[in-house]
Amino acid sequence: MTIGRRQYPLLLRTSLICFVQLLALLSSYSFRQAHSIDLEIWKHKFEGDDADIYSGGSERSSNNPKHKGYTGNGYADFGGKGSFVQWEIETTLNKAEYDILIRYSSPNQRSCYLYVDQIKRGDYSIDPTDSWNDWRSESLTVSLKKGKHQIKIVVVGDGGPNIDSMIITGQASMDSELVVMDNNSNSIKWSNGVLGGQASYMQGDGNLVVRNDDSKAIWNTESSGNDGAHLTIDDSGIASIVLTNNNNNDNNSNSYTKIWTTTATTRNDNDNDNDGRYDLPTFNSGLNPNFRSFAEEVVLKSRDTLSRGEFISSPSNKYSIGLDNFGDLHLQDSDRKTVWKANVEGCDSATMQPDGNLVLRDGNNKLIWTTHTSKNPGAHLVVDDGGRLSVLMGQTAIWMQGVPRGAYTGPSSRSLQFPLRGMFYYPWYPETWSVNSKPVKFVPDLGKYSSGDGSIVEEHIDAMEYAYTDISIASWWGPGTSKELSRMTLLMDKTIELNSSIKWTVYYEDEMFRNPSIDTIRSDLDYLKKWFVWHPAWANVDDKPVIFVYNEAGCSVNERWMQAAKNDWYVVLKVFPGHTDCEFQPDSWHQYGPSTEYIHIKDVSTGISPGFWRADMDEPKLPRVSRDKFCENTKKMVEAGEDWQLITTFNEAGEGTLVEASSDNWGSDTKYGYYLDCLNEHH
Repeated sequence: MTIGRRQYPLLLRTSLICFVQLLALLSSYSFRQAHSIDLEIWKHKFEGDDADIYSGGSERSSNNPKHKGYTGNGYADFGGKGSFVQWEIETTLNKAEYDILIRYSSPNQRSCYLYVDQIKRGDYSIDPTDSWNDWRSESLTVSLKKGKHQIKIVVVGDGGPNIDSMIITGQASMDSELVVMDNNSNSIKWSNGVLGGQASYMQGDGNLVVRNDDSKAIWNTESSGNDGAHLTIDDSGIASIVLTNNNNNDNNSNSYTKIWTTTATTRNDNDNDNDGRYDLPTFNSGLNPNFRSFAEEVVLKSRDTLSRGEFISSPSNKYSIGLDNFGDLHLQDSDRKTVWKANVEGCDSATMQPDGNLVLRDGNNKLIWTTHTSKNPGAHLVVDDGGRLSVLMGQTAIWMQGVPRGAYTGPSSRSLQFPLRGMFYYPWYPETWSVNSKPVKFVPDLGKYSSGDGSIVEEHIDAMEYAYTDISIASWWGPGTSKELSRMTLLMDKTIELNSSIKWTVYYEDEMFRNPSIDTIRSDLDYLKKWFVWHPAWANVDDKPVIFVYNEAGCSVNERWMQAAKNDWYVVLKVFPGHTDCEFQPDSWHQYGPSTEYIHIKDVSTGISPGFWRADMDEPKLPRVSRDKFCENTKKMVEAGEDWQLITTFNEAGEGTLVEASSDNWGSDTKYGYYLDCLNEHH
């Protein structure tokens, strides 16, 4: 029997103005983002023979009612545990928040799970009504992308409620302006005149940036290069970006330098096209994070070649790339200062090969240098006005050098709060789909993918979200290895683009094998700050950027790392015998133990592994853990309550420790497989 299809969709598009206060230093005026709201409402009523998928209960229509007080022609009378009602909807809003409200009756406390596209998204707490004839409502909020979705309500306990109707209301902010409001008259004193913004950011470099729903910058104050500048508003309604000047006088007072002010451009000033709006200024500074906001110039398409002495500039001539007179590939700024170089000589040509590899060759056609980006047919080389040099496959950078998109001036995101669930992650494919020429034992459902593929990264972020991951710890072997610049940037950019709450750090692998000096560690940490730590997707704890270290045993490790970090980093070292007896102690400890299914280091961390079977081994070190056992271990890990709850690993296929979906090996009735299902169920 089936009950409850979508009766009708009501699309309500309105120009309601919702003012989100951004700054209100004084009562007379405030600086705000004024949004138009786009609404979408779906109403579902159970109308007897109207049908979607229904299982485990009975239909109650006006022809055979058991209780009263329902609306329309009927209601769904759930049966016991596992009974459900399911239906399909198609949403039209991009990345909107939807309230899913049910009207129910139940004289007893009951519980139902809400599933969206086979993923559990919340629990309906069914509080008792006075009788089966009395009704009340309960709602849950979920984020949905535009498109078709499957909505399912499942009974958890011995019995379920009666459900009369469901209403889904979606709300997405649409067009908006940045305005200064007169709070007394509720009138606009100043506007940036640019529609389409969703949020405004005061960056650490002093630039105020408005971004749209795709996080693309659409307006800015062109005030970068003023680290620590802040936004103020005075009693006359003038908003300014100011830089504090520290004065060493007896009064210990400060003076301020105005970098930008709303008096520079009032409403409808600088309206060259006479459309009643302030014209969009041209970007001339780095933005944080990178969402490809800079104009770019294609330097080399497939099969194109640059000769020695030939340079090609970015659209505004701020940067240029070419082979200098000594045969080295140089990226330089408008003053001809070197931003980056390949550090070679004697090259006569730079060619973008059809396979996507940029190669430098000498006069005898001997290969001198390469970006190692083959197997990307059609890739091309671009230079942009932000100073980034990239090999792009489609719109995704698979190799990059040049100028970082931001600068580290302090914590880039709010500090994470313990306990934290961490997932060890490996961005080194397709290079490591075999070990010592032996293919991996388990191939994921996504196939033998490339870590530089943006669609793969999106799937991975979705899977880690499903597993309630707080922090992802990406294997890192040092500057310039495994295309780490482009791949770490892609991971973090996609995380922000998808509005994911996951944060990223790196697993510093070289400590185990290289025994780096204090100076080397400091250099590597400075490199991480330069390229990644400023990003809002980087993990922070206690207002310090997090770094995990894969280290050998010995107190000298602690000493080197704590001296190198200088208390500027939240250092998490790997435990070893006697680690607590060392004079120097890191901020925290962890254990990486993929050959053990459950590890508990008291007062430090817990860890679980699904198995360990390296590609070049005949027998596994740890046979694959069953679903029931992995779920049991996951539950134990959560109940232990340690600061770090670590999973080894999300996708280390070479060692056979991956938990990402592989239907042929650990499939389930969801697309994620039973390991991720366990992590979803116990959190």
